[in-house]
Amino acid sequence: MSDAELWEQQADAAAAALAAEVDGLEAAWPGQMESFRTFWTTVKDLNERIRTAPAIKLDDKLQLQHRVNELCHQARGEQRQRAEQLREVESKLLEGLGLAQENLAEADAIPAVQEVRADLALLRSQIESSSAQLRKTGIWERWQEINHAAWTRLTELWSENERTLAVALDEAEAQIQHLDARQAKEAIKRFHAASSELECSHRALKSMRSRAHEIWKRADEIGREKHARYLEQAAGRVERWRQSQARRRQQRASIERDIALLERQLDRASSGVGQAMLRGQIEERRKALSALQTEERQIDRQIEDVERDLAQS
Repeated sequence: MSDAELWEQQADAAAAALAAEVDGLEAAWPGQMESFRTFWTTVKDLNERIRTAPAIKLDDKLQLQHRVNELCHQARGEQRQRAEQLREVESKLLEGLGLAQENLAEADAIPAVQEVRADLALLRSQIESSSAQLRKTGIWERWQEINHAAWTRLTELWSENERTLAVALDEAEAQIQHLDARQAKEAIKRFHAASSELECSHRALKSMRSRAHEIWKRADEIGREKHARYLEQAAGRVERWRQSQARRRQQRASIERDIALLERQLDRASSGVGQAMLRGQIEERRKALSALQTEERQIDRQIEDVERDLAQS
């Protein structure tokens, strides 16, 4: 084999090897390339080896350089397109963050703050799904700043609600100190009604509900103790009431006798003045009798109520 033939064989082999690298670069672009930086580093190295290849035909070299130049032209176009898309995405994200910041400044209630936080969560997912280059523009830091402000505002509003709810529990505690179980339970009921409307942190609400449960238990204990004392004294009260009823029945019988006597005297009275005086006395005795009968009925009902409680205990 002559030197010329050997050189031509080597040149063909070198051109084939370089062409295979260009094929691989074309196949890898753009999906399998990690970044434009990786692409340009690979192209720079390949171009230099094509330029300095010691044994390669000129036509082959020019063809390889043309293919690489075309690929570079496509890459620059795509790079410009991606940069424009990046700017559009950045502009939309900045607009969204600006709107979230404005809404947060106007938010004076928990639902409004929670709505801002929902918007921020959506923006976060968009930022995380964007390119690393976009995250280097300061958008992520801006998002963190606004999100922190939203969380701070939310915790402030939660704290205000927690203080409001704690007032009802403090009132219940005060009623417990005064051994007023009923009023303590009323305060606990107000707390539960308010807690369904006043949002606060889960941890704080759990703690306050536990406190409310303990106060309710103490109110139950006070109620049971009071009822036990009531039952202990009930039998004695019933006996005293029955004795007083017996005295009233005696009084009633005496008044009824007085009325009967006065009515007989009225029948025998001959003068108008005497009759008028007797009628006045009869009216007074009847009023006294009516008042006595009313007292008797009231005490009878009290006796019935206590005896029913004793039967149920």
